[in-house]
Amino acid sequence: MIGGAVQGYRAFTSRENSDFWSPLLGAALLLIAGLILLFYPLSGVLTLTFLILAYFLIDGIAKIIFAIQQRGTELWGWILLSGILEVILAGLVWSGWPISASWFLGTLIGISFLFQGITLVSIGSSLQKEV
Repeated sequence: MIGGAVQGYRAFTSRENSDFWSPLLGAALLLIAGLILLFYPLSGVLTLTFLILAYFLIDGIAKIIFAIQQRGTELWGWILLSGILEVILAGLVWSGWPISASWFLGTLIGISFLFQGITLVSIGSSLQKEV
């Protein structure tokens, strides 16, 4: 729920940018996941897995669209790769549903965080060179 609140704050502070709806939608999904886990802990694993599946699918599509809009900039390919991988991960979870919920959740989160980190480091490195 904290991640959803932070991402929602980020969305509202960057309303002038074209990247408003993607963080807002991600924030809503994170808040919903947190509330469901809070009120229904026994069914939390299946619910969380399904919500993360939806998050990966929606966030991946949004990243792909954003990358296509940013085509020609220096690192648009990394954003595109991150979006494509998130869509693939959502498909992998869906293909093994509901059995995949028991073990694949942690793997998906780890892989997603890895590629988000690589993307952020790449962007940060390019910005540091410009300064």
